[in-house]
Formats: sequence, structure tokens, C-alpha cells
Amino acid sequence: MRNQLLEYQESAVKTLSRRIMTRGGAMLGDVVGLGKTITATATAMMLNEAEGYRTLIVCPPNLEKMWWEYKEKYELNATVVPYSMAAKRLPDLGRYQFVIVDESHTMRSDSRQDYKALLEYIRNYNSKVLLLTATPYNIRFRDVANQLGLYLEPDEDLGLQHRRLVHPICTGLGFRPAWARPGGHSFRTVPARRAPRRSSVSPCVRLAESQY
Repeated sequence: MRNQLLEYQESAVKTLSRRIMTRGGAMLGDVVGLGKTITATATAMMLNEAEGYRTLIVCPPNLEKMWWEYKEKYELNATVVPYSMAAKRLPDLGRYQFVIVDESHTMRSDSRQDYKALLEYIRNYNSKVLLLTATPYNIRFRDVANQLGLYLEPDEDLGLQHRRLVHPICTGLGFRPAWARPGGHSFRTVPARRAPRRSSVSPCVRLAESQY
């Protein structure tokens, strides 16, 4: 697999693996044609090798066949569920520690039944998440917030520093930073699932350092 990746894709695999293990998830927002699928596949293979993670791929129905072909070609320890079957299949599906959400901008509305089913699945199993999209933002900032909300929870410290920049962004997303609330002092913003703290560096991060 590594021989098939371009340099920037190798770098992306390393970065994504780190973010996924330390923050619970990541979004790969490249434009069409830059290889999001192969990058996500390589990331899934790394997480399987280093952490033993099985991968659940959730995608639009028109991409289901492609993902099954990738599963077979690269021998992914994975299964594929189209959005149209998410509400029906996810409640009875076993645990997959890593979830790839392809065309994640489809999940920009948190009122959709497939969104609710996917969110419940991820939270029930504390799964790590990789969002793939070429168009994360459509009309509202909330479009992005709902996608990130699949793995982020309220009051996560995002590490953002500049209040003049962040405040209007948070307002557009429909969130209010803690420091902007009455009596609020800490600088905490949008939703986020914090990955369990570990006393040592995860095997996946070590593998990323050595191979990428």
C-alpha cells in the first residue's frame, strides 16, 4: 500500500492517524481527485495493524460497490453500510472501533434518521471517526458543526487561541464559547469526544512515526 501513496498522501496518513488516536476523529476535506479514498484506506490499514481496529465504512449507496472493491483489493478488516441502510443495520451491528464516513457532508443535518443512527453507534461503541468530504461547508457553519458533532462533544477544548477570530466562528456554528458566557472563564468551544487519555504513546502513533 505504501508504494501506491504519493508523498502528500503519506503525510496525510501520518497526520490523520495521530489526530484520530489523540482526539477521537478527524476530517479529510480535500477536493475531488486528491485521493481521499486511498488515504482513508491506508489509515484504516494502519489502525488495524497497530491497534487491531476493525473498520466500518458508511457511504452513499452509489459508492458502496467501490468500497467493497477496496475492501477486497486491500484485504481490509471492514464492512460497508450505505446511508440508506444505516438506521436499519447499525443498531444490530457489532463493534467497529474505526468509522469512515464518506461524503460526510451528507450528514450536515442532525435531524436525519441516518445521522441519528450513526451518532448513536459511534457514541455507544466509542468509535474513532474519519470524515471524508470535498465540500464540508454548504450554506451554514452548522453544516460543518453537525459533521464534527459525530465525534465531538460539547465543551471540548479545541486549543484555539485568538478570541477575536474564534468568537464569530462559534457564533455562526451556533455555539457560545465558555469565556463568552456569564461567569465563564475557560476557553472552551465546540463539541468534541476526547479520546481516553493514555499514559504512553499509542502503538498507532509509534507506527505512524516509523513508517510515515
